[in-house]
Amino acid sequence: MTRKELKALCDLQEIDIQILNAQRASAALDNGASARTEASRLETELQALADKLRALETELRDRELNLKSVEEKKQKFERKLYAGEVTSPKELEGMEKEIEMLARNKDKLETQVLELLDSVQDQRTIVEEKRSRISEKRAEMDAKVEDFNIRSRELADRVDELTVARAHAAKPIDEVALRKYESLRARAGGIAVAKVENDRCGACHVGLMPYVVRALKQDNDPPVCESCGRLLYLPE
Repeated sequence: MTRKELKALCDLQEIDIQILNAQRASAALDNGASARTEASRLETELQALADKLRALETELRDRELNLKSVEEKKQKFERKLYAGEVTSPKELEGMEKEIEMLARNKDKLETQVLELLDSVQDQRTIVEEKRSRISEKRAEMDAKVEDFNIRSRELADRVDELTVARAHAAKPIDEVALRKYESLRARAGGIAVAKVENDRCGACHVGLMPYVVRALKQDNDPPVCESCGRLLYLPE
């Protein structure tokens, strides 16, 4: 294999490396899946928080209705008591006790209503914060999806361009040399041809023996790297 053929393979390899890098970049793009998963998790949490809020609101309405009922009942007894409609001492005593009991219930219910009002307000704040977080996460997801689509198209177009360039670069290369290149490339991590730099293999960086360096300067069948087995190319 002549130096000219090695140069052609080296140029082809540069294109192959660019294709591989573009493909890897495409595979590494964030398509918004993580943001979508996070948004879904937050929505599940929101549902539980909203359910709790509805339960608190229902309990608050029940307590308010109970309070209203107790207040109305207490006022009814007080009207009867103060209007002098009840004259029996025993009935008066019973009514006073009833009013006292209703007053205690009213105080208890008022305390419960106030506590529930605070709880409902706190829960509403939590729900709104969660909704805001979901909106932010969905906006993030949409932005990532848009960027993913743009970058995917750009990288796909780049791979198409490079594929055309590769076919053009591979056309004049001898078929036997091309098969050897492809075989080496598959075994050697995508690098079949190593440029020699400072008398070292540019791939594995092992120093080359003097006779190998001399052979590389002759335009005949150059040796391969004794360390990694790659084809060696000495740029002019």
